Formats: sequence, C-alpha cells, structure tokens
Amino acid sequence: MVRKDNWTADDDQLLATTILTNIASGKTQLSAFTDVGEKLSRTSAACGFRWNSNVRHKYKEAIANAKTEKLNSKLKSASTFKDNTFSFDGAITYLLAAKDELQRLNREKEVIAQKIQNVSLEIEIKRSEMTSDTMQNTQALAMILSKAADLGLFERNKKPAI
Repeated sequence: MVRKDNWTADDDQLLATTILTNIASGKTQLSAFTDVGEKLSRTSAACGFRWNSNVRHKYKEAIANAKTEKLNSKLKSASTFKDNTFSFDGAITYLLAAKDELQRLNREKEVIAQKIQNVSLEIEIKRSEMTSDTMQNTQALAMILSKAADLGLFERNKKPAI
C-alpha cells in the first residue's frame, strides 16, 4: 500500500535547494522549512523531520560549501565597511543610539530587580505563614496526644497481639 503523502525525489530536491540557499545567504533552516512547507503543502515540522532524517546526510559537502559561502560574504561585507571613510557624524549617531539603548536596558534591569525583590518578600511571608501553621499543628497534635493519654488510650508495656 502506497501512502498519498510520500516524499518524491523532486520534493527532496526542492527541500535541499531551499535550505542550502538559506544557509548560504545567512538565513535560518527554520525559515527554509516554512518556505518549502508552503510550496509542498506540508508543515514546517514535516520538512524539518525529512531534512534531518533523510536528506541532510546526502548533502554534507554542499552544506559545508554553503557555510563557507556565508562566511566569505560576511568577510566581504566587513572589508567593504573598512574601505568606507570614517564619519564623525555617523559615530556620534551610533554612540547616542548606544547610550539610549543602555539607558533602556538599565531601566529594564531596575524593573526586574524590583520584581525579584517583591517575589523574595512574598516567599519570606509564605515561609513565615508555613512556620506558624506548622507550630499550631504541632501544638494541636500535642494536645490531642495528651488527651488520649489522659483517657488511657495508650497502654504501655503491652505486647503486640501478633
């Protein structure tokens, strides 16, 4: 019996080509799974499973080449940046943006620190309540055991009935 949703060689080829293109261009494999899934009417999870379980092993060398191409592209763009003339205005703009981002992160850090402090205080209150409840339960149990002893419910030095 043949399944309706079997992967064909063309499907595998489209999957491999799309993923290798994404790797070379610096995109993620996950976005490739989504793209191929839309083209083949499959889920991205199905495409990812097929890639990792069957197809990827056939393209080890092509994957390495795509990663090298990605690295070369990054190096080329970095060297292009070095060739550009230095701009004080650009540097100032960058530094002001970095300063704003640092201030935003510091505010966020303060909010998180306050939340941590509030949670820590809440934990201490709960621990205190638990300790109080435990002490009350212990006292109540001691009273019950004392009443039981007064009523003679505990007989000492009696051998078990076994």
